[in-house]
Amino acid sequence: MFQFIKTIPCKQINYTTLVASSLTKVVLDSKMLTNNMNAWEFMNTLITPPEKLAVERAVAELKELELLDENENLTPLGKTLVKFQLEPKLAKVIF
Repeated sequence: MFQFIKTIPCKQINYTTLVASSLTKVVLDSKMLTNNMNAWEFMNTLITPPEKLAVERAVAELKELELLDENENLTPLGKTLVKFQLEPKLAKVIF
């Protein structure tokens, strides 16, 4: 009646790799979903918020890519590239 499925062990994700991951795509997506809420304020509401410095670096990179303006609001280009399921740097190169 029941079939047993052989499980294949998955490669475990290294926690330090996960923590060191770029937050640029997460911040860009959060801007669209929260109507341009301050990135750190939004991230700080998460169960396990990232370090503030990591969020600040992501915001700085998005500003450098001209996806956020000086007030941390999405630019027209940012509103377009947020639809891409790619890291913002790569999405900008493709666009």
